[in-house]
Amino acid sequence: MYSLYSTSHENPVSDKIYRREFHKLNLSFKKPKVDTCHTCDVLKIKLNIATDETKKSDLETEQDAHLLAADMAYNEKKFDKNTAVTDKKIKCLS
Repeated sequence: MYSLYSTSHENPVSDKIYRREFHKLNLSFKKPKVDTCHTCDVLKIKLNIATDETKKSDLETEQDAHLLAADMAYNEKKFDKNTAVTDKKIKCLS
């Protein structure tokens, strides 16, 4: 990363200073442990900030329906993949 920084700046700081400042910011790069869809993320945020009980109940119902649809889609995908393994005439892209 320092090499990218140094090539894009006219007067870059030293590698030592760059590393020190990078560590001060406590930045790190890693793969996310769990990947959630945008809808799940939005519903979770809306539920966290909802104060009206009616609105909260509606959001919970919407979240439950969304999770049920996602589970059904995953089950169909799993079935299709298993079918493609057992039946060589069927190809499954996932």
